[in-house]
Amino acid sequence: MTFSLICRRHLAWFTLLCVFVVTLNVQAQQQITQSVVAGGGGSSTGGAFRVDGTAGQSVTGAISGGAFSLSSGFWAGAAGGTFNTTAVVSSSLNPSISGQGVIFTIVLSPVASVIIPTGTVQFKDNGANLGAGIVLSAGAGNSATASTPSITSLTVGNHTITVDYSGDGNFAASNANPMTGNPQVVNPVPSFSINNASLVKPASGTGTMLFTVSLATPAVSLTTVHYATADGSAVAGTDYVSTPDTLLSFSAGDQVKTIPVTINGGSAVSNKTFTVTLSNPSAGATIANATGTGTIRSTRTPSKALISELRSSGPAGPGDDFVEVYNNSDVPLTVTDTNGGTGWAIAKSTSGCGNPQVIGVIPNGTLIPARGHFLLAGSAYSLGGVNGYPAGSGSAVADLTLAADIENDSNIGLFSTANLTAISTANRLDAVGFGGNTGGTCDLLREGGTLPPAVGSTSQYSFVRIPTLGTSQDTDNNAVDFLLVSTTPFTAVGSNLTPTLGAPGPENSFSPTLFSGLTSGIIDPSVVATAAPNRVRNTSPYTDTLSGTSPGPAAGPYTLGTLVIRRSYLNSTGAPVTRLRFRLIDVTGYPAPAGVADLRGVTSPASQSVTITGGGSVTVIGTSLEGVSTPAPSQPFGGGINSTMTVSLPTPLANGNSINVQWMLGVRQAGTFRFFVLIEGL
Repeated sequence: MTFSLICRRHLAWFTLLCVFVVTLNVQAQQQITQSVVAGGGGSSTGGAFRVDGTAGQSVTGAISGGAFSLSSGFWAGAAGGTFNTTAVVSSSLNPSISGQGVIFTIVLSPVASVIIPTGTVQFKDNGANLGAGIVLSAGAGNSATASTPSITSLTVGNHTITVDYSGDGNFAASNANPMTGNPQVVNPVPSFSINNASLVKPASGTGTMLFTVSLATPAVSLTTVHYATADGSAVAGTDYVSTPDTLLSFSAGDQVKTIPVTINGGSAVSNKTFTVTLSNPSAGATIANATGTGTIRSTRTPSKALISELRSSGPAGPGDDFVEVYNNSDVPLTVTDTNGGTGWAIAKSTSGCGNPQVIGVIPNGTLIPARGHFLLAGSAYSLGGVNGYPAGSGSAVADLTLAADIENDSNIGLFSTANLTAISTANRLDAVGFGGNTGGTCDLLREGGTLPPAVGSTSQYSFVRIPTLGTSQDTDNNAVDFLLVSTTPFTAVGSNLTPTLGAPGPENSFSPTLFSGLTSGIIDPSVVATAAPNRVRNTSPYTDTLSGTSPGPAAGPYTLGTLVIRRSYLNSTGAPVTRLRFRLIDVTGYPAPAGVADLRGVTSPASQSVTITGGGSVTVIGTSLEGVSTPAPSQPFGGGINSTMTVSLPTPLANGNSINVQWMLGVRQAGTFRFFVLIEGL
């Protein structure tokens, strides 16, 4: 671009008219920094007028772009044209801690201009002015910048930070320029708390009592505290191993940590206690609760609620998970948070055994029936549909959907509080661990040895707590308290290479509960229980056409025939019985060692007349294997541990009336056998 000055005297105006003439070279994006009209016309203000167009256009036409056009060699248009700017707003520390100084900065850069913006900016917090306006100063290159003073008054919570720019003669104003990384998160001052802990004194050897230490919110940066043990009625060296002053560190993101204390084994006649005390928190941190009391219990008290069945995957994938909670008492159980929170938490372990994650809360006020259940299930739970596992008058739908899935083999804990920072061994009701999930907070979410992981198996399986004498086994050792059952035992379930034949049987708060109001007997009291017609062994090969099972792994008949067991039940509950089924809890089945029978539950004929001693007869109602005719889950190889067999009751069984039932078992392998059922009814 070149400039030339042309001056002519205008006779009519008696003045000299001078104008700049612009010649465009073949080059785009040129600037005119000033234009002057001499001879009394004054100056056209604004400066830095820009031609945004393609050079080479006719001077009699218009060059597009901006607020100005070039016409006949003269500039025409409004003076004071403006450019836009871009803004980058940042925080010196996000997230921050209440009381920490935070500086907010804006860098304002021009768009399509080399001029540095001027004017003022106003920082805002959630739309309200954050201090007074600040004058921009020159920054790097052609940018301008402004920063707030260090602000220590931000309240705990989220703050949406924006900046308004006033504009100037060259640049347009702009409002609500957002901060990168909005919102500014202000966390409370780090505050440590330690919870109480408890452990039954080991009979021999040693045990580990776990104390939990928590921060009110996750650590923003490395935060530390010291701890040490002190005697109470428990004496260091005799009852436990003392811990001298020790540093406990919370890295960024940490919220819950554990302190292990070794408890010495031996006999005990009473409970004993000692303390763990926190001290010397790192700069800026405080201690809300400094002392936790550890109770070495002399005797073990059964938990009022247990995790009775669970799995972390299923045929529908990783989300086909569930956790069944069992009321381990003979009275209804009302959920009440022991820490003043909202209920009971189901928590899972996370990667690296870091902060546990609460994935479900059984709300305060929930009533779990005596010996009944509460069911929490995952996002793809498949056993609660129309043909799902039976429960009451419908299927075993979840009482509550988990907020997050268990994922592959995470440890699971049940606590009598929903407050993550309050969970501890003192309020832990039950826990189940898997595989190598040990150490750190994973130890809070397991009892004793862990279970072999299922590794995302899509088999129809579950881990079930072993029932003993009509109650659930609970020795505080997961490795011996649970059993993995599968409807397809010839297929490995993760690390469980030889599953036990059985079936998942999730129960919700409407499911039939353990029934103790039926009085059992034999259908023919004139003969012993092991003789016909009370028990009948048929050695002829049997093809199961009623429930479609086979001994497996290939299809075919039960070549060793069947075993039929018959019993009579008197309703002595004082009320009608509307639902009656039997859960197989101890039956010799697959895999069976040599000399032990391999028996499979199959569906019996619905009703038949059986001759008894003396020439009379009684009507016997056959049981049906649940989950075959309404496949949920299908049991192609017959029923085993945790399978259920139901009795069809056309009308309720009135109080004082009796019913004769029979179970049919396909025989895959002969030998000694066990057959034990739990009665469930409504």
